[in-house]
Amino acid sequence: YQRRVRGGQEASFLNYSEINRDQQGYYHCVVESGDYKIYSRVAHVMVNYFTEPSATIETSQNFKVNDAKETLTCNVPDSFPESSVTWFKDGLEVSDPRYVVIPETNFYLNDAPRGSLIILNIKESDGGVYECSTEALNGNNYVLNRYTITIKAGSNEVLSGATFLYPIGSTKLTTAPGDSARLECAGSGNPVPEVKWYKIESDGSETEISKTDTNQLEDYNRRLVVGNIKEVSKYKCMIQNIVNGAKTTDFAQFSIQLATVEDTNIEIVQGPSPIHVLKPNLYTPFTLECYIKNTQQNMIMWLKDGDSLESNRRSHIEEGVKEIEGVEVFYRNIISETPNEQDLGVYQCIVYNSAKLETVTSYVVLEEDSASYSTSEKKPIYSVIKEPLKVDEAEEVCASQFSGHLVSVMDEQENSAVLGLLRSYKLESSWIGLTRENPDPIGFWIWTQPGDISTSYSNWELGKPDNKHGRQEYAVM
Repeated sequence: YQRRVRGGQEASFLNYSEINRDQQGYYHCVVESGDYKIYSRVAHVMVNYFTEPSATIETSQNFKVNDAKETLTCNVPDSFPESSVTWFKDGLEVSDPRYVVIPETNFYLNDAPRGSLIILNIKESDGGVYECSTEALNGNNYVLNRYTITIKAGSNEVLSGATFLYPIGSTKLTTAPGDSARLECAGSGNPVPEVKWYKIESDGSETEISKTDTNQLEDYNRRLVVGNIKEVSKYKCMIQNIVNGAKTTDFAQFSIQLATVEDTNIEIVQGPSPIHVLKPNLYTPFTLECYIKNTQQNMIMWLKDGDSLESNRRSHIEEGVKEIEGVEVFYRNIISETPNEQDLGVYQCIVYNSAKLETVTSYVVLEEDSASYSTSEKKPIYSVIKEPLKVDEAEEVCASQFSGHLVSVMDEQENSAVLGLLRSYKLESSWIGLTRENPDPIGFWIWTQPGDISTSYSNWELGKPDNKHGRQEYAVM
């Protein structure tokens, strides 16, 4: 194309001297010659922007037990790319299946704004301190905001003593001399328990910890960072509150050992498969595994195409400790539940400690299109139904009036032809013959082309299909 332009063909360029959000959208170039119009491929222009939230949320409200639903809203920055939203209850990221975080406007949950937390079937245990954490990209920097909402559940406040949910992480840690260790704990209770940390001295006495040059308390005292470790040491996390005038307490102890040469050895017990193949339109859920011998010194980090990989709406990272053939292993696995072609790329399991680093690489690739069908060999006949119809009604009209089916797009040539047809009729979108019928797997999409003709051609929008809201069954162009 560039050679033909240089050869003397006319070229037209659309230039913007100042970029703003009004330029965001879809563009195509139309070339007219007599009665003919030729449309270019679509260009999707996305503009990065960031608007600081205008207010913070510091509020208290009451829940009524047995209510069907309550909604907590979060002050989310207006930005592109969209900010991430994470909700915490009493210091822990929410995980109860009754808790639904709305990533964007959701029509079937009463138009709850993006970032809302929907709590279903209210229980007394839903009382507590909720924190909404948002992170958005502003230029090259990430902006973090955090808002607190205190909730009381029940017609009468239910008091409960301080009880550990669990220490977060191992209570026995091993670190190299001079390194740091991060200790975390969390508890429940009403009123919300106070958290204090103590160092257990060699004679058994306890010294309360405050911020010093080597110790740092973070996240409402739920996290203790011990720096510049030079000796074996012990620490205690204690939570306490007052119920009906009586103090209730609970505690957990942590011990820190100094690493030996053996502790810094890296042994990868089981890594991800070197290649994982996705088939176009048939996106089977997959898992990339990384198991290492557990020395309490080695850590695992995942990269995708060189960038750090964390849980998202379509996939999550599962980690823990288990035993494989008599060996205790630590694992951190990627579980892709609703994969699509956005997941293609190079994945690296990075295993590291204070002295060493090792990498295992896995490639997620797309299977080549091996279909023999081509629209250049069999010319299809297209018809356009202009009146609005539901998808099953449209398929019925195709069959009864035209002896056909909703169009199955077999190759790039047909994709361009159908897209041009929609444009000529000035249609913004149309049903096509690509469906996911239950109980097929979430990522399995099948063309409705009858007979023994099949194809693996696909041209999904970036990030699709994603089974958004768990309701996707039909595709549109």
